[in-house]
Amino acid sequence: MKKRRRKNNGVNAGSMADIAFLLLIFFLVATTIAQEKGLKVILPPYYEGEPGKASDRNVLSIRINADNKVMVEGQESRVEDLSDLTYNFIINPLVLSSGSLSPDKAVVSLIHDARTEYQPYLMVYSAIENGNDRIWEEEAQKRHRSSFNLLSVADRNSIRMKYPRRISEADPIDFSLIQ
Repeated sequence: MKKRRRKNNGVNAGSMADIAFLLLIFFLVATTIAQEKGLKVILPPYYEGEPGKASDRNVLSIRINADNKVMVEGQESRVEDLSDLTYNFIINPLVLSSGSLSPDKAVVSLIHDARTEYQPYLMVYSAIENGNDRIWEEEAQKRHRSSFNLLSVADRNSIRMKYPRRISEADPIDFSLIQ
């Protein structure tokens, strides 16, 4: 009697490995990796000397507490008003005692509670920047009759020198421990 050969019913796994490898490459190329989000801030150059003391009149104090309430110079304020408050403090068009002595010496001090939520903090920071941006835009229109963003780098830098953006940020603190 003759032995019958059985057919090999096995699956060729060589092509499966190729397909798995191609799928892996496809998903690596097609997937976007989430970027960390944050604020774009250009830090000043490192200074090793003793820090200077700014005149209290040249500092606009803004605080955000744990309840996300904004306090400007100790008075509760709305985020929507911060852009105008920052603008008026820096420019001080009416030469008020509550405004800075000079735009190039004005500093906005931002202090927030360690429990402040991220979104309200971003809204406050953005409002402060908008006040500064408004100053730059008005100066660009006055000097060059053009938008600030359309100016040459040299022209933008000359405006930034006259009206520097000075935002001083302290480390988050727990206001409940202070009071």
